[in-house]
Amino acid sequence: MPDADSSPALQVSFYVPQRQPAELIACQIAQKAAGQGRAVHIRTASSDATEQLDRQLWTFQKHSFLPHSVGAPDAQTTEFVRVTLHDEWSPETRDVLINLGADVPADLSGYARIVEIVGADDAARTRGRERFRAYREQGLEPETHNI
Repeated sequence: MPDADSSPALQVSFYVPQRQPAELIACQIAQKAAGQGRAVHIRTASSDATEQLDRQLWTFQKHSFLPHSVGAPDAQTTEFVRVTLHDEWSPETRDVLINLGADVPADLSGYARIVEIVGADDAARTRGRERFRAYREQGLEPETHNI
């Protein structure tokens, strides 16, 4: 029986889209998690990827958008979704991390869930397998969803 001070195990989920772009899957997962009141941090691989995802979060649905902020929040920021480049900002509130980066983030402490979205090209698949192994080496057992 676990003691009262033990925290729940970190859940790691890999999503392997067959047809949809990884960024669209990230938008859909972010919307679902934010709708559940969860704080979402989306980590991108480059400045261009951050800008592209920023635009997509506003337009990925025909009749709605997902409020979000890019970079570190200011005092006026209330959105549940934050988009950052690599490790430029480490959120104080950690709940769900959607990783679109090429590597495993250095600091996973405090997250309840990590979502890895693997791109469709061969290089992205290779990096995804490397991240999967890295999580296993940390004693985690990632789950995989082919979508």
